[in-house]
Amino acid sequence: MKPGLSTRDRTILAIHTVAALGLGTAAYMDTSSDADGMGGLARVVILIIVGLWMAGVVVSAATARFAIVEKRLRTLVVTMGPVAGVLALVIFARV
Repeated sequence: MKPGLSTRDRTILAIHTVAALGLGTAAYMDTSSDADGMGGLARVVILIIVGLWMAGVVVSAATARFAIVEKRLRTLVVTMGPVAGVLALVIFARV
């Protein structure tokens, strides 16, 4: 049986979750419905980015839990997985 996630890994995942939800909520509340009508679109984009960040958290946690045995590599995947997903979205969206 594979070892479970360490306390460090769970803490990193919790920090990612709080950061995604906190920053997403702040950005969503800061977006106003201006006269140009782009406030709704901005809110949808914010929800998509937060959703992708949360999906990255879930995928990196599952990958670390079920596919990686080495502790240092698990911590790296848990730390950088969600960030790499959001960065990939930003990079490919600019193309």
